[in-house]
Amino acid sequence: MNKVDTEKWRKTGLLEGIENETSCDELAFGLENMEHHLLKDVPSYTKESEQFASIESMMLPIVRRLYENIHPPLSTEWLYNDFKRFYTEQKELKEECKRYARYKIDEEAQFIAYYVDDVVTRLKAIK
Repeated sequence: MNKVDTEKWRKTGLLEGIENETSCDELAFGLENMEHHLLKDVPSYTKESEQFASIESMMLPIVRRLYENIHPPLSTEWLYNDFKRFYTEQKELKEECKRYARYKIDEEAQFIAYYVDDVVTRLKAIK
């Protein structure tokens, strides 16, 4: 594993609650990989790509939540593509999250929770 700037990710709050320094470094590495994937491979935001802007904004919290449940961490490319598929297919779930959320961030957090549960369930079924 290459050395990443763990302090950069600590400042975001995404490493909060992780006491073990090795675990912090591993999660920071996963976050760094996702950041590079998003900056390199994902088209820039335009009015036409609002859906993908929403996907982009949810990817780092997804990496954080999945890290608690899955070791070794998933490929960032697989994770991004899988979430994009899930986001596109789950129209009713998106509407439900929107209907019950008070703020956009609550809507996204609820949708992320559903997605993480889905991934963990699918991976447990494979094992």
